[in-house]
Parts: sequence; C-alpha cells; structure tokens
Amino acid sequence: MVKKFRTIAWTALAAGIVAVLVVPFVVPIESSGFRTESEVAGPDATFLQVSDISVHHEYLPYQGAGSQPPLFVLLHGFGASTFSWREVLEDFSNLGDVLAYDRPAFGLTSRPTRWEGESPYGVDAQMELIDALVEAFRRPNQSVVLVGHSAGGTLSAEYALRNPEALSGLILVAPAILQTGGGPSWLQWIVTIPQVDRLGPLLVGGIATSGSELLERSWHDQNRLTAEIRAGYQQPLQVRGWEAAFWEFQKAPRNFSVTENPSDIPPPVFIITGDDDRVVPTDDSRTLQTLIPGAGLAVIPASGHLPQEETPEAFMAAVREALEHTMPEALALEAIARPAVSEVFSEPAFVDEGFIDCLVVPCVALSFDDGPGPWSSEILEVLSDYGAYATFYVVGRALKAWPSKLPLIVEAGHDIGNHTMTHPRLGELSRVAQQAEVQGLDDLVFAAVGIQPKTIRPPYGNLPVGGIADAHQRPVVLWSVDSLDWKNRTPSKIVSVVLEQAGPGDIILMHETSRRSVEALPQILEGLRDKGLTVVSVAQLLGTGYRSPEKIERVPYTCPTLTSVSGVNPWCVVDD
Repeated sequence: MVKKFRTIAWTALAAGIVAVLVVPFVVPIESSGFRTESEVAGPDATFLQVSDISVHHEYLPYQGAGSQPPLFVLLHGFGASTFSWREVLEDFSNLGDVLAYDRPAFGLTSRPTRWEGESPYGVDAQMELIDALVEAFRRPNQSVVLVGHSAGGTLSAEYALRNPEALSGLILVAPAILQTGGGPSWLQWIVTIPQVDRLGPLLVGGIATSGSELLERSWHDQNRLTAEIRAGYQQPLQVRGWEAAFWEFQKAPRNFSVTENPSDIPPPVFIITGDDDRVVPTDDSRTLQTLIPGAGLAVIPASGHLPQEETPEAFMAAVREALEHTMPEALALEAIARPAVSEVFSEPAFVDEGFIDCLVVPCVALSFDDGPGPWSSEILEVLSDYGAYATFYVVGRALKAWPSKLPLIVEAGHDIGNHTMTHPRLGELSRVAQQAEVQGLDDLVFAAVGIQPKTIRPPYGNLPVGGIADAHQRPVVLWSVDSLDWKNRTPSKIVSVVLEQAGPGDIILMHETSRRSVEALPQILEGLRDKGLTVVSVAQLLGTGYRSPEKIERVPYTCPTLTSVSGVNPWCVVDD
C-alpha cells in the first residue's frame, strides 16, 4: 500500500514538474490589441525615426514674440502618453517651442520586442533617446528645459544628472524620484526564467484594469475625469502586442543614479505638485525640494497627481513662476545673427558662370523634399554624373539628424529651399506658428552654411489661406510633376510617371528619403536629356523674374524665335 502511494506521489510530482516546464510554452499568448501604432494614431500623427524606434510626438513651434525661445521637452509618466499634456501644449508654445513624445512601451511609439544590444526600454537607452530628440528639434544655440511628470520626472532628473551642462532648467511634476517603483533588484533573475518570460505578457495584461484604478487615484476631483479622458488613456491599448512590449519594459534594467543622489541634480530645478497627490505623496515632493539645493516648489490647491490636466491654469502659472524666478536664463539668450532681408534677397535668384537662360533653353526643374537623409550623398553623385542641378527642400529635424549633408549639397552647386522645421500642415497653424516654422529653418540653414533659402515649399503642398507668414515674402514653390516616389512604387514606375509628364517649365517633385528615388534617378535624367530638356534647380528655372510671394507650380515656356536655337530645340516647331 505504501509502495503504491509513493508511486502515485512520484507520478503526480513528475506530472507537476512537466506541467510547470512545458505548459507555459503551449499556452497561447494573444494580444488584446488589434491595430498598428500608425493605424491607432491616425493620418495626422507625427513620428520620428530614432534608430529602430518610430517615436510618436507632438511639436508646437513658439507662438510668442521673443527672439530666441527655449525648447521645452515634455516627458509623461507611467502608463501615460502625449495625451497627458493636451491641456497645456499650446500654453507652453506661448513660452517656447514645445515637444512632447511617447516614451517606448507607452502611447503610440513603436514597441520592439527583438533587438541587438541593450534593451530600448532601459534607462541608458532612454537617455540616448532624449539626446536624439533634443538634437532633432533644437534650434542653433537654443536653451533646453526638460519637464518630466512622475516617472518621466525621474528620467528627466537622471538626464540632468548625467548631462549637467546640457539643460537650462528642469521642471519636475510630481516626480517619482524617492519611489521609483518596480520590484527589488535581487528578484530580477525570476524574469529570466524561460517559463516566466513566456507568460510575462499575460502577467502584465492586467494593467488595463489597474491602469484605470491608478488614473482614478491621480485625480483630486474625479468628477473632472470624463469618459473622453478615460478613452484617451485607453487608446494605446488598441495597439497589437502592447502586452509583450510592456513586459519587456518591466524586465529592463532600472539603473537610476538620481534616486540615491538627488542632491547632485544640477540647478536650476523647480518642483510642481498637487496638494492631494495620492500616487506620489505631496510630502515626497516637499522632501525632495529640501534635498536639491536651491530648488523651487509650487503646491497647487485642489489638485492631484496630474496638475497639468486637472488644474492647467494653476499649473502654467507655476511654470511661469519657475521660468521667471528660478531659471530666467532659459529665456534670455541672444538671437542668432543673420543678414538683413535686403542682403539675402537683393541678388538674382541664380548667378553663376554656367547660368542657363530657361527662357531660351527648354529647362525642367528637379526638386527633392524632406531631406537631408541617408541617400543624399548618392543623389549628389548621380546628379554630378549627369551634370544636373536640383533644389533640396530641407526639413529642420532631418537637417539636425544629418548635419554633414547640407554643406555637401551647397558645395556641389545645388539650391536650398525652405521646407519648415517639423513638416507640419501650415494651413492648420497660426500665423505666428507658421513664421516660427519658416524662420526656424532659415536660422538652421544659415548657421550651417551661411546662406538662407530663397524659396519655400509648404509640406504636403498645404498652403494657408492668405499665404504663408514669411517675413522675406519669398516665392512659394509647389510642383507640376509628382514622381510619387513616396508611395510603394517600383523605380521603373517612378521613371515612367516623370518622363510621361515632364516638359519645359515643369517642376518635378521627388524625395531624398527614398531608396527608390536613387534607383530611378539615372533613368529619369537620361530620359529628360533624350527629350531635349536641361535639368536645373528651381532658382535657375525662375531666373530673376519671380521675387514676390506668389504660388508657382511651373514656369510657362514659349518657344524662342531665335533661328540659332530653333534648329536644335525639339520643343520648337520650325515652319518651312
């Protein structure tokens, strides 16, 4: 009997061990999400590619009247997104340029689950991401102020600690520095167990419920927590695979130095919290102020863990207090030196020994948008091989990512056009914001190569009613031939679209950011040459006849009557 019992017991134990070892690998792991990040975000959302991560962000240029505004970079808290800054984004833009972004594992930023090297969800990777975003959006000589909420406050403070000379100010909103969350480090080995790792996405899926409870605790007055706000916080949970990414976030190393050395955070620092913060207790913020030498503090009445949402007016009043009294130098930098309008635009649009009169010679203008980019150098090589010239309509964030490309373009004799700082739809911006987008790009180009663009191309061809707010009143250049290289088309299709439509006076639209453009370009240039067309920049095509801010899609071409030209001009019909 005893022997039989032991046999049964050992069999049961063996079955249990097998179940623990094997069952996790046969349990189906399915996400509650059902769409991609871009599908959830919608067509008007903006993303910036940083390494292997597509960062969802919102950017508003400065709408005030100062000469050199700061750049505010806003970092949201745990379980939040740019949505948590919606009430104050425009207010921040009255003080400076403002960038809010979704931290990896949250919001609508892409969620990788495979990578080489360190985890993109770890602290070190987050520091590098802040570096990349500041580099992409910062204007020349612009001061930078980080504004971090809750766990985003911890990241902001860590960045300031590691980069003491990089910031002009640090605003911490209900910062979770004295309580960073997560389990003890000695338990980290558990998540490396294959069976636990396999079930991890299921284990963290409960955040959909616990996140709602956390949101409720974050508000002092829950009557202000509307169904629309709840839906805004729930939106990222529609993304397919969010659980797996959140599990990777949970596994990522939390190597914060600032939690052990808050007194080393470099000044100036200002702390803002609500008087009824039940997530990061208000007393924690008060204690943190005493630990950081010279730090300021504002405690907002009748407000909880999310003062920027619950009491936005009082929150912005605290921000202004921080800027005026704790970090005034963030607002006091001198404007970048630039030549006067008359010095920039009094000369002809194009003056060179090789000047081509496109009123006589049949020309077609070639233009590339959205650069510089990874293919800029190859495009320049192809243009050089064919003796062709082009206009490069550059974007500020791309120029910051590829700063070495612009001098190469200019040195090769090509023209530079203004395509704004962040590629917004200008028709949806205020006049002040439009001018900030345009002038910001002018400043960036002038700081890099000592010239300013002579024409503007609005992103998406979106021209505001009444024209673009441009102090220099430059021509607004659209296009008459769209290569459609931005679509998923083969190089041969791109070639056929251009060659079927292009004629004298046309302006061809291509993009610097597509490999397909590089592959199609030689055949396009050969085909245009075979059609008797000379490929020039937009400035060459316009010559000296266009100086007003009119909209230009092409330049009308009339066959010249000169007999010396008519015999070699295939676009002219010679009467017998």
